[in-house]
Amino acid sequence: MKIFVTGASSDIGRRSVEYLLSEGCQVICLSRKKTFAIGDAVVVQGDLMNTGGLKRYLENIDMIIHGAGITHTDHPDRYFKINYRATEGLISLAEYKGIKRFVYISTRAVGLEGGAYALSKFLAEESLRRSNLDWVILRVAEVYGTSKEEGIDSLIKLVLRSKVIPIAGRGEYELAPVYVDDVAGVIAKLTRCEQIRRKIYTICGPRTYSINDFISLLCKVYSLDRIRVHVPLFLLEWAVQLKRYLPLPVNLSKDQIKRLLIPKDSDFSAAKRDLGFSPIRIESWLQKRQLVNSEK
Repeated sequence: MKIFVTGASSDIGRRSVEYLLSEGCQVICLSRKKTFAIGDAVVVQGDLMNTGGLKRYLENIDMIIHGAGITHTDHPDRYFKINYRATEGLISLAEYKGIKRFVYISTRAVGLEGGAYALSKFLAEESLRRSNLDWVILRVAEVYGTSKEEGIDSLIKLVLRSKVIPIAGRGEYELAPVYVDDVAGVIAKLTRCEQIRRKIYTICGPRTYSINDFISLLCKVYSLDRIRVHVPLFLLEWAVQLKRYLPLPVNLSKDQIKRLLIPKDSDFSAAKRDLGFSPIRIESWLQKRQLVNSEK
């Protein structure tokens, strides 16, 4: 099977490509980086916004796995340009080239009420659902086990290294951490499940946690005592606005607070039934990680 992959430089993308190569697939990766390389995959340099330049790379492609996108910016138009319009262009190009299979890596934080990012992903999903393609949408939860220390991995690092842990609002919003290899495994599985089409799956961990509960879990696993400081959401919203003018240490983009608060699905039973998805518990991963670190 010949597969075209976008977003291969992300942790999910890289692990997915490694799985695909191990199963004998021929993989073509789109990258903007001249130096990007991964195994025996063919890496082509290009830009999603220039769909005309991609045509020659999509000859005889059996499946597109589209994971490229932007997750953090203070400029909402960039979300719509990259996450929505570029995806729309790739969908049209797939139809033009006669490529039937299209897997879209979306997010649980999708919808009309979750800010610009959530809306851009929703619009991209709707564009795919209106297409003539045999599509599958994976709504992925908060991923851990990555190399870039973002999201869940960043929170773990913060709890391990800092005595004081700032928490947005009451800390009651929910996480459903999912291991990066479990996500990549599902993506690779779809290459062997051609009968599955026009389906949306939630890909999340087996348990949900409030941010408060997750920090408690980390403290328990690593035997830590941490001070929690709950920062009112309105103060965070002000800080996000002010950081455009002042050098404030606020690592949040404009829409992230809405993204945290939007209701999210945590029912992965359809993925378990159709794809054999059986995610590991993050407790097991944390304990194994602690054991490995203690042996170093």
